[in-house]
Amino acid sequence: MNWLLNVWRVTTRTLFFWLFGVVWTALVAYLLAVPVAIVERLFRLDRTQLAQTILFYGVRICSAPLRLVSDVRLPAVLPLPEGRAVVICNHHSYIDLFLLFHVFPRIHMSARRTLFRIPVLGWAMWLLQHFPHDPDNPTEAIEVGKSWLQQGRFVGVFPEGTRSLPGSIGRFKTGAFRLAQQTTNLIQPVVVVGSGRVWPKGSFLIYRLGPMALKVLEPVEVPSDLSPGQLRNLIRGVRETMLAEHECLEAELGLRD
Repeated sequence: MNWLLNVWRVTTRTLFFWLFGVVWTALVAYLLAVPVAIVERLFRLDRTQLAQTILFYGVRICSAPLRLVSDVRLPAVLPLPEGRAVVICNHHSYIDLFLLFHVFPRIHMSARRTLFRIPVLGWAMWLLQHFPHDPDNPTEAIEVGKSWLQQGRFVGVFPEGTRSLPGSIGRFKTGAFRLAQQTTNLIQPVVVVGSGRVWPKGSFLIYRLGPMALKVLEPVEVPSDLSPGQLRNLIRGVRETMLAEHECLEAELGLRD
Protein backbone atom coordinates (compact mmCIF):
# COMPACT_ATOMS: atom_id res chain seq x y z
CA MET A 1 0.00 0.00 0.00
CA ASN A 2 2.92 2.36 0.62
CA TRP A 3 3.94 2.34 -3.01
CA LEU A 4 0.36 3.12 -4.06
CA LEU A 5 0.24 6.03 -1.62
CA ASN A 6 3.56 7.33 -2.97
CA VAL A 7 2.28 7.12 -6.55
CA TRP A 8 -0.83 9.04 -5.51
CA ARG A 9 1.24 11.74 -3.81
CA VAL A 10 3.58 12.21 -6.77
CA THR A 11 0.66 12.27 -9.22
CA THR A 12 -1.34 14.86 -7.29
CA ARG A 13 1.72 17.04 -6.67
CA THR A 14 2.70 16.87 -10.33
CA LEU A 15 -0.79 17.74 -11.54
CA PHE A 16 -1.12 20.57 -9.02
CA PHE A 17 2.28 22.01 -9.93
CA TRP A 18 1.74 21.90 -13.69
CA LEU A 19 -1.78 23.28 -13.39
CA PHE A 20 -1.16 26.11 -10.92
CA GLY A 21 2.60 26.61 -11.22
CA VAL A 22 3.04 26.46 -14.98
CA VAL A 23 -0.27 26.73 -16.86
CA TRP A 24 -2.05 29.13 -14.50
CA THR A 25 0.83 31.26 -13.18
CA ALA A 26 3.13 31.37 -16.19
CA LEU A 27 0.62 31.20 -19.03
CA VAL A 28 -1.98 33.56 -17.60
CA ALA A 29 0.59 36.12 -16.47
CA TYR A 30 2.21 36.11 -19.89
CA LEU A 31 -1.16 36.26 -21.66
CA LEU A 32 -2.01 39.36 -19.63
CA ALA A 33 1.26 41.07 -20.50
CA VAL A 34 1.80 40.03 -24.13
CA PRO A 35 -1.09 42.01 -25.74
CA VAL A 36 0.20 45.17 -24.05
CA ALA A 37 3.73 44.33 -25.19
CA ILE A 38 2.50 44.01 -28.79
CA VAL A 39 0.94 47.50 -28.63
CA GLU A 40 4.13 48.88 -27.11
CA ARG A 41 6.17 47.36 -29.94
CA LEU A 42 3.83 48.59 -32.68
CA PHE A 43 3.70 52.17 -31.38
CA ARG A 44 7.28 52.31 -30.04
CA LEU A 45 6.11 52.74 -26.46
CA ASP A 46 8.79 50.52 -24.92
CA ARG A 47 9.67 53.14 -22.31
CA THR A 48 6.19 53.00 -20.74
CA GLN A 49 7.17 49.74 -18.97
CA LEU A 50 3.46 48.84 -18.76
CA ALA A 51 3.86 45.27 -20.03
CA GLN A 52 6.65 44.62 -17.52
CA THR A 53 4.50 46.04 -14.72
CA ILE A 54 1.57 43.82 -15.72
CA LEU A 55 3.85 40.78 -15.79
CA PHE A 56 5.18 41.66 -12.32
CA TYR A 57 1.75 41.94 -10.71
CA GLY A 58 0.28 39.14 -12.85
CA VAL A 59 2.85 36.65 -11.58
CA ARG A 60 2.38 37.76 -7.96
CA ILE A 61 -1.41 37.40 -8.16
CA CYS A 62 -1.62 34.22 -10.24
CA SER A 63 0.97 32.36 -8.17
CA ALA A 64 -1.06 32.69 -4.95
CA PRO A 65 -2.35 29.06 -5.00
CA LEU A 66 1.15 27.65 -5.51
CA ARG A 67 2.71 29.95 -2.90
CA LEU A 68 0.13 28.97 -0.30
CA VAL A 69 0.73 25.25 -0.78
CA SER A 70 4.47 25.31 -1.48
CA ASP A 71 5.72 27.54 1.38
CA VAL A 72 7.47 30.05 -0.87
CA ARG A 73 9.39 32.66 1.12
CA LEU A 74 10.03 35.97 -0.62
CA PRO A 75 11.34 39.33 0.65
CA ALA A 76 8.67 41.88 1.49
CA VAL A 77 10.70 44.94 0.44
CA LEU A 78 13.06 45.32 -2.50
CA PRO A 79 16.30 47.12 -1.51
CA LEU A 80 16.75 48.76 -4.93
CA PRO A 81 13.31 49.82 -6.23
CA GLU A 82 14.86 52.29 -8.66
CA GLY A 83 16.51 49.61 -10.77
CA ARG A 84 19.77 50.23 -12.60
CA ALA A 85 21.51 47.12 -11.25
CA VAL A 86 22.69 43.85 -12.75
CA VAL A 87 20.82 41.14 -10.85
CA ILE A 88 22.69 37.85 -10.57
CA CYS A 89 21.02 34.72 -9.23
CA ASN A 90 22.08 31.12 -8.76
CA HIS A 91 20.12 28.74 -10.98
CA HIS A 92 18.58 25.38 -10.04
CA SER A 93 15.27 25.32 -11.92
CA TYR A 94 13.05 27.18 -14.36
CA ILE A 95 11.08 28.23 -11.26
CA ASP A 96 13.92 30.65 -10.44
CA LEU A 97 12.81 32.95 -13.24
CA PHE A 98 9.30 33.34 -11.83
CA LEU A 99 10.61 33.84 -8.30
CA LEU A 100 12.66 36.74 -9.66
CA PHE A 101 9.55 38.14 -11.36
CA HIS A 102 7.87 38.25 -7.92
CA VAL A 103 10.55 40.57 -6.56
CA PHE A 104 12.00 42.68 -9.38
CA PRO A 105 9.75 44.88 -11.52
CA ARG A 106 11.11 46.00 -14.89
CA ILE A 107 13.61 43.15 -15.09
CA HIS A 108 14.94 42.00 -18.46
CA MET A 109 16.47 38.53 -18.36
CA SER A 110 19.42 37.41 -20.42
CA ALA A 111 18.69 33.86 -21.61
CA ARG A 112 20.17 31.23 -23.88
CA ARG A 113 19.43 31.86 -27.54
CA THR A 114 17.86 28.39 -27.89
CA LEU A 115 14.97 29.41 -25.59
CA PHE A 116 13.94 32.09 -28.07
CA ARG A 117 13.46 29.39 -30.73
CA ILE A 118 10.75 27.62 -28.72
CA PRO A 119 7.33 28.33 -30.27
CA VAL A 120 5.11 30.71 -28.27
CA LEU A 121 7.55 30.93 -25.34
CA GLY A 122 10.35 32.44 -27.43
CA TRP A 123 7.95 34.87 -29.08
CA ALA A 124 6.59 35.98 -25.69
CA MET A 125 10.12 36.41 -24.30
CA TRP A 126 11.06 38.60 -27.26
CA LEU A 127 7.90 40.71 -26.93
CA LEU A 128 8.55 41.24 -23.22
CA GLN A 129 12.05 42.38 -24.09
CA HIS A 130 14.14 39.64 -22.58
CA PHE A 131 17.22 39.14 -24.70
CA PRO A 132 19.41 36.26 -25.90
CA HIS A 133 23.08 35.80 -25.23
CA ASP A 134 25.76 33.76 -26.93
CA PRO A 135 28.23 32.32 -24.36
CA ASP A 136 30.99 32.41 -26.98
CA ASN A 137 30.30 36.01 -28.02
CA PRO A 138 28.68 38.02 -25.18
CA THR A 139 29.29 41.45 -26.76
CA GLU A 140 25.81 41.77 -28.29
CA ALA A 141 24.06 40.84 -25.03
CA ILE A 142 26.21 43.30 -23.09
CA GLU A 143 25.20 46.13 -25.44
CA VAL A 144 21.49 45.28 -25.04
CA GLY A 145 21.93 45.09 -21.27
CA LYS A 146 23.55 48.53 -21.26
CA SER A 147 20.53 50.07 -22.99
CA TRP A 148 18.10 48.70 -20.39
CA LEU A 149 20.26 49.79 -17.47
CA GLN A 150 20.46 53.29 -18.91
CA GLN A 151 16.65 53.38 -18.83
CA GLY A 152 16.54 52.50 -15.14
CA ARG A 153 15.65 48.83 -15.58
CA PHE A 154 17.05 45.72 -13.94
CA VAL A 155 19.02 43.25 -16.06
CA GLY A 156 18.91 39.68 -14.81
CA VAL A 157 21.65 37.11 -15.41
CA PHE A 158 22.23 33.55 -14.24
CA PRO A 159 26.04 33.72 -14.04
CA GLU A 160 26.50 29.94 -13.85
CA GLY A 161 25.22 29.73 -17.43
CA THR A 162 23.14 26.63 -16.75
CA ARG A 163 21.15 24.97 -13.97
CA SER A 164 23.21 23.45 -11.16
CA LEU A 165 22.36 20.59 -8.82
CA PRO A 166 20.46 21.36 -5.60
CA GLY A 167 22.80 22.29 -2.78
CA SER A 168 25.50 23.66 -5.08
CA ILE A 169 26.40 26.81 -7.01
CA GLY A 170 28.53 26.44 -10.14
CA ARG A 171 31.40 28.63 -11.25
CA PHE A 172 30.43 32.12 -12.38
CA LYS A 173 31.07 33.48 -15.85
CA THR A 174 32.30 37.07 -16.13
CA GLY A 175 29.64 38.61 -18.44
CA ALA A 176 27.33 40.05 -15.76
CA PHE A 177 30.25 41.60 -13.90
CA ARG A 178 31.74 43.13 -17.06
CA LEU A 179 28.31 44.59 -17.85
CA ALA A 180 28.19 46.16 -14.38
CA GLN A 181 31.74 47.48 -14.84
CA GLN A 182 30.75 49.26 -18.04
CA THR A 183 27.48 50.74 -16.73
CA THR A 184 26.17 51.11 -13.18
CA ASN A 185 29.11 49.54 -11.28
CA LEU A 186 26.50 47.67 -9.24
CA ILE A 187 25.77 43.96 -8.88
CA GLN A 188 22.68 42.82 -6.98
CA PRO A 189 23.20 39.22 -5.77
CA VAL A 190 20.16 37.01 -5.20
CA VAL A 191 20.11 33.52 -3.68
CA VAL A 192 17.41 30.94 -4.44
CA VAL A 193 17.06 27.64 -2.59
CA GLY A 194 14.62 24.74 -2.87
CA SER A 195 13.52 25.26 -6.48
CA GLY A 196 15.76 22.51 -7.81
CA ARG A 197 14.27 20.06 -5.34
CA VAL A 198 10.75 20.95 -6.50
CA TRP A 199 11.38 20.88 -10.26
CA PRO A 200 14.76 19.21 -10.87
CA LYS A 201 16.64 19.53 -14.10
CA GLY A 202 15.41 16.96 -16.64
CA SER A 203 12.36 15.91 -14.59
CA PHE A 204 8.67 16.08 -15.42
CA LEU A 205 7.43 14.56 -12.14
CA ILE A 206 7.14 16.69 -9.01
CA TYR A 207 8.04 14.84 -5.83
CA ARG A 208 7.68 17.80 -3.45
CA LEU A 209 6.10 21.26 -3.63
CA GLY A 210 8.41 23.12 -1.28
CA PRO A 211 9.73 24.82 0.62
CA MET A 212 11.46 27.43 -1.55
CA ALA A 213 13.03 30.78 -0.70
CA LEU A 214 14.56 33.78 -2.44
CA LYS A 215 16.80 36.21 -0.59
CA VAL A 216 18.18 39.51 -1.89
CA LEU A 217 21.68 40.16 -0.55
CA GLU A 218 23.53 43.45 -0.14
CA PRO A 219 24.55 45.12 -3.45
CA VAL A 220 28.19 44.80 -4.51
CA GLU A 221 30.23 47.59 -6.09
CA VAL A 222 32.14 46.63 -9.24
CA PRO A 223 34.59 49.47 -9.98
CA SER A 224 35.28 50.10 -13.64
CA ASP A 225 39.06 50.27 -13.13
CA LEU A 226 39.52 46.71 -11.81
CA SER A 227 42.24 44.67 -13.48
CA PRO A 228 41.27 41.21 -14.85
CA GLY A 229 42.85 39.59 -11.79
CA GLN A 230 41.00 41.87 -9.39
CA LEU A 231 37.76 41.20 -11.21
CA ARG A 232 38.25 37.43 -10.89
CA ASN A 233 38.88 37.85 -7.16
CA LEU A 234 35.73 39.94 -6.77
CA ILE A 235 33.67 37.33 -8.68
CA ARG A 236 35.10 34.58 -6.49
CA GLY A 237 34.21 36.55 -3.35
CA VAL A 238 30.63 37.20 -4.51
CA ARG A 239 30.14 33.52 -5.29
CA GLU A 240 31.51 32.47 -1.89
CA THR A 241 29.16 34.92 -0.14
CA MET A 242 26.20 33.59 -2.11
CA LEU A 243 27.22 29.98 -1.42
CA ALA A 244 27.46 30.66 2.33
CA GLU A 245 24.01 32.27 2.31
CA HIS A 246 22.71 29.38 0.21
CA GLU A 247 23.86 26.89 2.84
CA CYS A 248 22.31 28.93 5.65
CA LEU A 249 18.96 29.16 3.86
CA GLU A 250 18.93 25.44 3.12
CA ALA A 251 19.62 24.69 6.78
CA GLU A 252 16.88 27.12 7.82
CA LEU A 253 14.38 25.38 5.53
CA GLY A 254 15.48 21.90 6.65
CA LEU A 255 16.93 21.04 3.23
CA ARG A 256 20.46 20.17 4.30
CA ASP A 257 21.32 16.47 4.33
